[in-house]
Amino acid sequence: MKASIIAAALAVLIATVDARPSGHTHQSRGHRKYKEGKIAIFGDYGWKGWNVPTAAQCVGLPAVGNCDPDDIASYPQAVIAQERTAKFFGEVCKEQNCKEVMTTGENYKHFKEGFTDMYTAKSLQIRWNPALGNHDIVANTSVSMELNAHKYDSRWFMPSRWYQHDISVNGVKYHFTVLDSSPFISSYRTNPASPYYSQELINTMTPAMLQAQIDYLDKSSAESDADWKFLVMHHPILSTSKNYTKPADMGGLFQIVQKHKLVVLNGHDHVLSHQQGNNTDFFTIGAGSLTAASDGHNGVYLPYIKYVAANATYADNGMAMLSGTKEELKVEYFELLHGAKKPTYTAIVKHNAHYNITI
Repeated sequence: MKASIIAAALAVLIATVDARPSGHTHQSRGHRKYKEGKIAIFGDYGWKGWNVPTAAQCVGLPAVGNCDPDDIASYPQAVIAQERTAKFFGEVCKEQNCKEVMTTGENYKHFKEGFTDMYTAKSLQIRWNPALGNHDIVANTSVSMELNAHKYDSRWFMPSRWYQHDISVNGVKYHFTVLDSSPFISSYRTNPASPYYSQELINTMTPAMLQAQIDYLDKSSAESDADWKFLVMHHPILSTSKNYTKPADMGGLFQIVQKHKLVVLNGHDHVLSHQQGNNTDFFTIGAGSLTAASDGHNGVYLPYIKYVAANATYADNGMAMLSGTKEELKVEYFELLHGAKKPTYTAIVKHNAHYNITI
């Protein structure tokens, strides 16, 4: 979504937070094991609680970020979409026996209203492992808040800007490397007028910091003995909307993805979709609140698009579930309009898959 996170919306909560020293430590979460169940993937869900500016407050300010007129106009609809998707998420997780949630970013604008008081279903009282999105870095204090939000809700755990986490379900081990993708987007780094050109971005966009994330992904993936390995981040490498495959953007990450045969989970595009290219599967899960048909290419399939929950005028809300065996990974998409009982689309991923599409 385009609306920025604003410091005022977080100020009361942040005032009592002790920020972690740098936010750049690269911690491992350990290995959590479950006898059964599924892992939920959810993204682009945080709207409620935004302190929407008035017209008077935006006088003389650029029509971007906090003062983006489209975001201001969309806010009531976005909150409705978030609330109904939160309810649906609870229903799906009850049916699917969710054990943990991995998020693809755009997490919240007001922690209590947009997270704690929003995802109240019993089935969602599980561990949430978030990634940072571009709207999570706009306010200079927002990352500090997310790193410390576990103090206010024990479900939330973001040990650092990027980290790794292992989950085993029914003897199948899944390894997730979670990165902060915003610094890789060249249009953010080179445009001081961008709402995302914040101090949080400046702190992490140096060549050395970008290489540190690339090296971390390489090392984390190389050292893991998991059956399935994932890169989780906000921005897509390949999607139904905009691709970031160029060396100036995510080319370096893409090389590591291919080297270790990783599965990519991302958000940013406000849609549910599945893409394949360069023998890699890319799953977009960014439909937790306000969606956009244009993000889903208005339902028009290109050669690398295997599934998209959109048509010419509408994109559905929803989420995805991960499960499988040591030989096959299953990714199931649940769309709100189709109900919580059965997935609308199921992808089966096999090791060493070969797709006749080159990006």
